[in-house]
Amino acid sequence: GVRGPPYRFLLGSVKEMVGLMVEASSKPMSPPTSHNALPRVLAFYHYWRKIYGPTFLIWFGPTPRLTVAEPELIREIFLTRADAFDRYEAHPVVRQLEGDGLVSLHGDKWALHRRVLGDAFYPDNLNVRTPCCSPVFFLFVAALAVRATVRCTDVLTATWFDFAAPGAARRQ
Repeated sequence: GVRGPPYRFLLGSVKEMVGLMVEASSKPMSPPTSHNALPRVLAFYHYWRKIYGPTFLIWFGPTPRLTVAEPELIREIFLTRADAFDRYEAHPVVRQLEGDGLVSLHGDKWALHRRVLGDAFYPDNLNVRTPCCSPVFFLFVAALAVRATVRCTDVLTATWFDFAAPGAARRQ
């Protein structure tokens, strides 16, 4: 069966989650230049994954949530059983930060966006786009390097992306 932290009346695993997050954020990252942010950003996930493995059950109040981190199982869920699994409804503040991206969409909207975006990531399509996009991104990185030397890092990335793929950001 699926294991996880025990259910606690009304709160579920939330109290433990908050405690693990507070503990992780009170300590400095080790080493300070590390790019491994998971133990700090999602301390509860990192901690429970070590204990229960890549698939475990956590409780948000009285609501159980299945956490899946096995790539093959995720692929099977997305490709063959997407209708049987639903993602959680994000908190309104999180929705404001994330927007209406593929991760936060549900139902028909998710299916439409998944279908539109799916073709873009096939290797054949990426191979066709690389020769036209690469020079633009090299120019973009060079411009960032120049701006960084004079401590001017405010860059409107939309102009660069629009130049690389005209109108792609506005198409749907």
